[in-house]
Amino acid sequence: MDNPYIALGSLLAISALVLLNWLLGGWSRAKITTKDQAVARYGQDFWEQTPNEAVLDQEGRAALLTLSGTSALGLVVAQGGHFITRHLDIHSLRAVQKDGDSGLVIQLQDFALPRIRIILETPKQQDLWHDRLAMLVHQKHPMPTPRTKGAA
Repeated sequence: MDNPYIALGSLLAISALVLLNWLLGGWSRAKITTKDQAVARYGQDFWEQTPNEAVLDQEGRAALLTLSGTSALGLVVAQGGHFITRHLDIHSLRAVQKDGDSGLVIQLQDFALPRIRIILETPKQQDLWHDRLAMLVHQKHPMPTPRTKGAA
């Protein structure tokens, strides 16, 4: 480019459009505010499954749900101005770890959503949901059992 003012002008024009959109309310961050909202949003994508229990992230970024008749779990994540839903089973989970006093880090087998960090209200909730997620991970990667003497 011979004229640097063209690039600078383009950058300023794009920045002004983004700022104007934000000021006029054309973009708002998605947030999960209630358990009913999380259940309803999950039901839009997975209508054949019935959520039972739900827990919300303290910052409204995510929700975990138990599902009727299965050990699989549901996940709703606020991403930008939209919501992402995932069905968590033995094929979609890679790992789960406790994070601090009440957080969880969930690693998924998902290129678009590889890692989720959820902050729960209490350490008791952290233990409960960690155990539920870990059970699914261990079903996929069972713990090795020692071989008995004489076994083929």
